[in-house]
Amino acid sequence: MRRSGLLVGFLLLVSVLWAQTPLRNVTEEEQTWTAWFLQVKFNKHWGLWSDVHARRTGDFLDKWSQVIIRPGITYYITPQIRATAGYAYIHHFPTQGHLYVAQPEHRSWQQIQWYANYPGLRTMQWLRLEQRFRHNILDDYTLAEGYRYNQRLRYNFALFVPFTKRKFEKGGLFAVLNDEIHMNPDKNTANFFDQNRAFAGLGIQIAKHAHLQVGYMNVYQQRGAGNAYTSNHILRVFLFQTLDFQSPHK
Repeated sequence: MRRSGLLVGFLLLVSVLWAQTPLRNVTEEEQTWTAWFLQVKFNKHWGLWSDVHARRTGDFLDKWSQVIIRPGITYYITPQIRATAGYAYIHHFPTQGHLYVAQPEHRSWQQIQWYANYPGLRTMQWLRLEQRFRHNILDDYTLAEGYRYNQRLRYNFALFVPFTKRKFEKGGLFAVLNDEIHMNPDKNTANFFDQNRAFAGLGIQIAKHAHLQVGYMNVYQQRGAGNAYTSNHILRVFLFQTLDFQSPHK
């Protein structure tokens, strides 16, 4: 089971690299992404999920790009496997193509997430389905009535490799390699491939149940025109925190 998970992650990564081979009309951008991820476990089976994002763009910090608030309810199938469903609000600040109006977006989302421990490393994977409702825009100045709908499928694979004696205990340092592919599986979107997010960085265990990740991420995204792509060079700073309120006797 664990080996098959690693194999699936490797094969998906290879397929993404293959899909990116014909590069045409690529626009380069620089951004900074910050986020706080919180998972709270109340008992053996139930908990809460929350992540909040603040993103800047234009020479990394010039102007706002997005703000995301994403709560959810989690059911723990096993200590290593959990399912989550929730809602997300995304505020898209004015960007190229919609220069003078911000675009709100509402999402419902469902996710299965699983962890695995190996000698000398850990892995995390999730498979997420999103239902996206983006507000229609009449022109560069006006929000129109109604929403544009599409579904998106995301697969995320993360590898954690410690290189200090403390490993994943407080004060430990570890390498983080992460790749996430986004796909548009329905007919409402012309492009099946949406984007790929490849990250490499350093993890720091700052407390028993919290760690910080800092590093470089490249987001390679296909635009509405089939031959138009954006390559975003991103400084990513994410804080991950888990809280467990279970009785120690259970």
